[in-house]
Amino acid sequence: MYKQLSIMLCGLCLSLVAGNAYAQARLTIVNQSQRQMTVKVMRSSGADNTLHGTLSIGPMGNQTMQFTETGDYFTKTMAVLDGQDPIYQKGQPFKVYVGRDGTAS
Repeated sequence: MYKQLSIMLCGLCLSLVAGNAYAQARLTIVNQSQRQMTVKVMRSSGADNTLHGTLSIGPMGNQTMQFTETGDYFTKTMAVLDGQDPIYQKGQPFKVYVGRDGTAS
């Protein structure tokens, strides 16, 4: 009986992990400039903003960030080119929805 219960619990954990693995959203940022970009993706939560992740994108390159949680986000970007002042930009807020049914938007 104990062995059956532990096998059932293990199977349940694996199915939850597998189910959550499909529920992801992605954001791809394309750098169409000659500048080196550092992009911080921030999660908005009332008065507090938390860092979700950081991307470093070379000139004419791109990077993708994964999201596993629904929420409100925005970006903060620094673009650097040798011999010139850095450019800083705060992006417009965007919403990420990660559904339990595996859909994302």
